[in-house]
Amino acid sequence: ATELAERIVNRLSEMPPPPATSAPATHAATLFHLSAPAGSAFDKALLTLFGQRLLSLGLGLDGAPGSGQIDLNTQLIERPQRPPLLLVSTQVRAHGRLLTSTADLYALDASELPLFVAPTPAPPVVVKTWRMAPP
Repeated sequence: ATELAERIVNRLSEMPPPPATSAPATHAATLFHLSAPAGSAFDKALLTLFGQRLLSLGLGLDGAPGSGQIDLNTQLIERPQRPPLLLVSTQVRAHGRLLTSTADLYALDASELPLFVAPTPAPPVVVKTWRMAPP
């Protein structure tokens, strides 16, 4: 999460300023909404840690969607008879433009696989109602 946050903040600080509108003077001064689909325990922890690292590096985060958006996604890639992979990707948008994106692959140990799998929702409870027919 730290390295990913550093790469994004560094990339934003190197970019030319946004078009002359009501946008801030630099992309790094934009408030970004951080989003990720609900998923595994790892996904939740990564989102929390990534957000904290972005804040500690001075990037402004906003609780509601606005002019800036950072999408964080993870995807588990299972491969027969080979270690599974985890794809961690981001897309950073501001002022209607895709500013930067990342995609990193990490090899996983098969014993750690449950950490990266989202829990399966419980099946719905079926309730049967019986009614007596009149004689």
